[in-house]
Amino acid sequence: MPYLVKQHITAVDVNGDAHVHPEGSVVSDWELSDFIREKIAEGSQHYRERYEPLLDHEAHHYRVKATKAAGPRYVPGDDQPMQPPFDDYVGLHPTEIIDRLRVASLDLVRHTQRFEESGLNRRVIVDYVSPAEREPWEDYDSKDVREILEKFSVVPDSAVADAIAYERSHKNRDAITTYDREVYEGRVPEAFART
Repeated sequence: MPYLVKQHITAVDVNGDAHVHPEGSVVSDWELSDFIREKIAEGSQHYRERYEPLLDHEAHHYRVKATKAAGPRYVPGDDQPMQPPFDDYVGLHPTEIIDRLRVASLDLVRHTQRFEESGLNRRVIVDYVSPAEREPWEDYDSKDVREILEKFSVVPDSAVADAIAYERSHKNRDAITTYDREVYEGRVPEAFART
């Protein structure tokens, strides 16, 4: 759950590291210790005066404002300032950014990595390899459409999404790129049996 910081405060995150949060910023669960989150949930006046629980759309609004206020970043070697890759970039957890990058174009992935290198430089983002660039599982490229669709019935949705991203940037076979688990429900249409 995201929270609006109502007073300038220093808080300890889940890793035990202290961070300064200015008034009006938005923090996520990962940015607060379990103790602080529990106190907010209990309704502690002390913590409720400092943190206001937000709905996701409210947090998005505040993050957009913070991202605009932070402005572009200047990357060494570039003549033009670099705009944030997302309008609500400030305050997003690296896992939230990676979730977005999983379905992003390679250009957006590269832009996000350069933007990150010019600021926070979080390695999980800078070193990220897009699903479109890596084979989803061993010997994927040697499999025919039927074998891939059969595999889709037993792998999690995230693996299917990664395979579809890879497929779009390589062979781009329609039966794979348009796969819908609800339509196939683990059955491979006969039309693809000979593909």
